[in-house]
Amino acid sequence: MKYNNFEVFPIGNAKLSIENDILKVTNLSNSGLDGVLINTIGTEKYTVNFGSLSQLAKQKGVLRTTTLNKNQIGQVVNIFESFKWYDEKKDAIYIGYNLSYLPKDFKVFGKLKGKVVYEIDGLELVPQVQLKSGLVIAGLVLAAVGVGVAVWAALRTKKTTSTTVRYDTNGKVIGYSHTVSEDPEPFEVEVKEKKYIVDEVGVNYDINYPPSLIGDPSIVYQSAAEQITANNISSFEITSIECK
Repeated sequence: MKYNNFEVFPIGNAKLSIENDILKVTNLSNSGLDGVLINTIGTEKYTVNFGSLSQLAKQKGVLRTTTLNKNQIGQVVNIFESFKWYDEKKDAIYIGYNLSYLPKDFKVFGKLKGKVVYEIDGLELVPQVQLKSGLVIAGLVLAAVGVGVAVWAALRTKKTTSTTVRYDTNGKVIGYSHTVSEDPEPFEVEVKEKKYIVDEVGVNYDINYPPSLIGDPSIVYQSAAEQITANNISSFEITSIECK
């Protein structure tokens, strides 16, 4: 199936349909393995716009988004994974990142109208071993940003992934710079027990390869897919996918 010129595929038991230009992902079980795969091959910057995700709080659910890349010898690997889930104690939706796919040094940031409101070393934030819903993952999840449920219900979230390839003077890949950001409107977030008004939150980091690997085709990657799966959510909607 094609949606906004992107190929999309159901994962697990999920069913896909397009109604009024909205991609509906339904028939999701509580396995955490059902959802949608978006083919992004050759697209280094793209945005997935979601419909309302207010059911995260109502159903105590989890939404997982996984970015996949493919190298020149055909290997497909996870390079980034983020989660949204409901924290009952704080009555907030949290946005977090899987530390397994992040380098030692990375920054979480918030911006308002393009200006940086906060920028914090990621490892200063609080990791969690397992999400409240019981969704088991590999590695630790970093609880980066909290959004009040009342605020969250009014948002229509988005996720933008941008990759910049860095080359040496001989045109060989020496590393990558990744930025992943979310959400389009001014809203209040809590980070390290401080509150900020932002219209964009995210994480950025660099991947740098040692000289011994320069020229090795196994480190030359391109975007492959965005995989979105859910736990304790019966359905979700994607209102558009943009290539920018």
